Amino acid sequence: MLAFDHQKHIGQLQFRPYLPNTVSPRGLHDPLYWMDFQGHAPDLPGKTLSLFCYHVGQTDNTQARDSRYFGKGIGLRLLNETLQWAKGAGFEAVIAKGCPGYRSIIEYMGGMPTQVYQEQGFKIAATYIDPELRTAVENMAADWDLNKASEVGVCVRYFPD
Repeated sequence: MLAFDHQKHIGQLQFRPYLPNTVSPRGLHDPLYWMDFQGHAPDLPGKTLSLFCYHVGQTDNTQARDSRYFGKGIGLRLLNETLQWAKGAGFEAVIAKGCPGYRSIIEYMGGMPTQVYQEQGFKIAATYIDPELRTAVENMAADWDLNKASEVGVCVRYFPD
């Protein structure tokens, strides 16, 4: 799902059909990370969509982000448009990895906070501490509760809802 500001690409939300028991070959640094729930995903319908990462503020083909697009609701709009599309395309459920609610972690991971998924009708099927994320956030801010800062939500929304 893409977002544009006139003719300029300013964001995207990546997704794929869900494949149970996916394991990311390179952890956080592989797109399959977003479908790797480390054994915590519930049994889901056969036609389930897995949300991957958001790239808000990405205006070119680099990792750079234009922060002027942050906090404008672009990610939420991408999410809602994707949910509407998924429902219309006959998906029975959507699964997403909810990020801890710290801005710097959200920007680092390219994810949406677990709380936002809850506000959009997702149920939290499980939460778990992601050991690789915990190691990464140790270097971001020493005053955080590291367990809270590395807690991932397994967020599921079923259709019809």
